[in-house]
Amino acid sequence: MAATLLTGLASTGRLLRWIGALLILASPVILAVNAERLGEVARQLALGLLAWAALCLFWSLLTVGLRQWIWWADRR
Repeated sequence: MAATLLTGLASTGRLLRWIGALLILASPVILAVNAERLGEVARQLALGLLAWAALCLFWSLLTVGLRQWIWWADRR
């Protein structure tokens, strides 16, 4: 059971890190391409993407912590 949980947490953490990285990369691109045309809307969209990226990366770190805790508890 612990091995399955560790594998699930590891894959979830990797997925969240990739999503966070893509959102971090997409944010300045959206801002650069649409800054003159959309103005404030593009700025708010870019900031929203950065907020979602921060949330994804936070949850990724949380899954790493849970993985370590489960591994430690399983070894005891």
